[in-house]
Amino acid sequence: MVTNAGKNLYAVARDYLRGTGQVDRLVGDTLEGWAVHWSKARSTEVSLVIDGEKCLRVPANRYRSDLEQAGISGGNAQFMVKIPRRFHDGRPHSVEVINESTGRAIKPGKLGVTIGPELLERPLREKSIIGVAPEEQARRGTGSSTDQLLAYSWRISGHGGGAGLEQQIKEKRKLAVVAAWSNHPTFLACHRDIVSDLKRMGFAVILVNASDRQDESRTCAEVDDLDCLIGRPNEGYDFGSWATGILHCADVLHDLDELILVNDSAFGRIAPLEPRLSACTAPFVCLTDSYQVSHHGQSYFLRFGREPLESGAVLDFFERYPFTNKKRDVIRNGEIGLSTAMLDGGFGIHALFPYEQASAQWIEHAPKTVGLIKETYRELGLYGSKTMNRRLDVLAEQVESVLRNVPANPSHLFWRTLISESGFPFIKRELLLKNPIGVADLFPMMTTRYVEAIGAENQVVEYLDLVAGIPLIQSEQKCDQRIVAVN
Repeated sequence: MVTNAGKNLYAVARDYLRGTGQVDRLVGDTLEGWAVHWSKARSTEVSLVIDGEKCLRVPANRYRSDLEQAGISGGNAQFMVKIPRRFHDGRPHSVEVINESTGRAIKPGKLGVTIGPELLERPLREKSIIGVAPEEQARRGTGSSTDQLLAYSWRISGHGGGAGLEQQIKEKRKLAVVAAWSNHPTFLACHRDIVSDLKRMGFAVILVNASDRQDESRTCAEVDDLDCLIGRPNEGYDFGSWATGILHCADVLHDLDELILVNDSAFGRIAPLEPRLSACTAPFVCLTDSYQVSHHGQSYFLRFGREPLESGAVLDFFERYPFTNKKRDVIRNGEIGLSTAMLDGGFGIHALFPYEQASAQWIEHAPKTVGLIKETYRELGLYGSKTMNRRLDVLAEQVESVLRNVPANPSHLFWRTLISESGFPFIKRELLLKNPIGVADLFPMMTTRYVEAIGAENQVVEYLDLVAGIPLIQSEQKCDQRIVAVN
């Protein structure tokens, strides 16, 4: 028998738990509200449940001034969660938002929500048509903004046609879009290795090649097992290529479990990453993150899980991406803009080789780096030279900068530490060819050893010979002047 005191205690507990969140409004396809941990002492996460199915889980930690004024978690309790596109069907759906700290629905409980395609700026079915060339889409006259973006494509080639690609995507539920740039008449070892590794990892693969000239003879058959090849003008850098590939199969994007975006800016193999990627369940993953300008994932390799794909956040970003040939705008709108969109969607940024860890290891090994530089110059018979002292001064400046928390490019400055200490499988092409920030511990003979360690020697030899027009790194050159020139 429950006493009145027991009933009152139950009522207090019920009201307390109900006071841990509220759905405030539906804006378009986005539910907005707030939620706090049951203890009221820290932030929580909320899950979106539609028709009894848990669809998405996002943090409730965004700042809202009215929440701060109300004394709710210092104002850092807002959530925003998009209703996935598959529910934009014009039919009523039962929607709940669950506070994960209590396991209960926040106020007002179950909601009846109906979202029709007309609420979207660009209806899903008026987006790209898989396997249909841009000129044919233009003839069909959909008139969508996606058609304008796909007009940047010259030629689409696929094994088994468009239906074959769509079937591959539906069966595998894993898609990779590779952004390549090449004016060379054939694809290089770095491109073939990327496709080969991704196929072995179970992905359907689209290769989007940007070039300064149109080549009608290029087909999927050039690269073993490639599912789709799209040739396009060199407009918009890598993000333009990724947008072209993504919009080519926009109708099935929300059905994917996994999407990888990768470019050809690094030498190395993707296959060694498979165990780390398989063990990571984060919705938005990069290899290295940077704090230059603002926190973002470096875009040479990105992976998206089911949550941002199903919510439409990825497709929304690329539908709105402005094609530009200004590198600064690409970094701001593309690399930083995409990470910002993922943060705004509550998906966070998860780096497999995080900046804090790489920088700490690099600082820890700085004394060994000094010794390595001195020993290298001793082997060259140039110990004590002005060039050696200049390198040591540069290293000292870089160490001081990192200690003062000045953001650096981790894939450049920490390159050797990433490979030797963390199993990082890449070396950036720009670092190898230009060394734009003057990394102090980049020597030809040393670089050769690390290139071999990550299994990229064939890629580097071929690229330098066929594309860059310079010979393989001169590991046997004993000339101080040559070292400075190469680095």
